[in-house]
Amino acid sequence: MKIMPVQKQTRASQRTQFKAFVVFGDNSGHVELGMKCSKEVAIAIRGAIILAKLSVILVRRGYWGNKVEKLHTVPCKVTGKCGFVTCGLFLLHVVLVLLLLACRRRCSSLLVLRMFSLLSWIYQAS
Repeated sequence: MKIMPVQKQTRASQRTQFKAFVVFGDNSGHVELGMKCSKEVAIAIRGAIILAKLSVILVRRGYWGNKVEKLHTVPCKVTGKCGFVTCGLFLLHVVLVLLLLACRRRCSSLLVLRMFSLLSWIYQAS
């Protein structure tokens, strides 16, 4: 969950609202993502939780190498874009996923952090 203030410039002054991002997962290939903007933090969080429960995303999982272990990575190359940030998920070995997770603190974009969180969620599900 991430809460951040956003401001809109009006003629008289600035109008501040709060944007809440909520991500849920059940460790079996389902991710729920919700986003809500409101004047109060509690309303934004509640609305983001409701929208997250309504938007279930199925994540296909696959193998890297052979099919000896459980499903542990994404089955194909996937890229996504939000604004000017482009992020991709690739077929990776479990060790490479752990190395990427160690570097995620350097990333500043919310999209990149969510993609790395998805990678860690996929790893924990196996």
